[in-house]
Amino acid sequence: MSKILEDQKITLNQIQELIENTGTNDISLFGDILFSAFEMMINHSQINDVLLLLESGLIKETSERITYFNAYRDYILGRIVYEGRRNGYKSFSEYFESSFKQLENDSITELTWKVLVALTLLYYERGNYHNAKKPRIYAIELINMIAESISDPAVRSKYLERKDRKEALELLKKISSEMQRNEFQQS
Repeated sequence: MSKILEDQKITLNQIQELIENTGTNDISLFGDILFSAFEMMINHSQINDVLLLLESGLIKETSERITYFNAYRDYILGRIVYEGRRNGYKSFSEYFESSFKQLENDSITELTWKVLVALTLLYYERGNYHNAKKPRIYAIELINMIAESISDPAVRSKYLERKDRKEALELLKKISSEMQRNEFQQS
């Protein structure tokens, strides 16, 4: 567990052990931890290990029962396919859009802004600036709204300084600037 929190490389066996020691009733409680581990494994190029874990019985069964879990699974699959086309898998845009559709009517979570950033990048890279605008604005507002709800300034600062959030905000601001420049050139 500490390896996940410290973003250290984690082995397939360690994750399998964590999954095996988690009962079906408890899996939703540990979902965020598991999926954080999956994201970390993707960052460490352990793609095949993540795919193997996503196909495990417990993960598949839980994804079928719990919408949030399935949305996170789709987000992870979208990231994997984005990294490199995989035979037998849908396009990354289908995974990201499916994830967002599942989250759309649920409560706001960390996953929501991650999916919105992925959709923004997807539309932006395809030159579809009009479709990129809404998720870009929503992602920025969502991260800021979550940060503003944290009353302790030190904790709020740590929240915003975490690598993934900081990189997401920087990327979104860069895209915003480029889109504004593009709109100015067109007028």
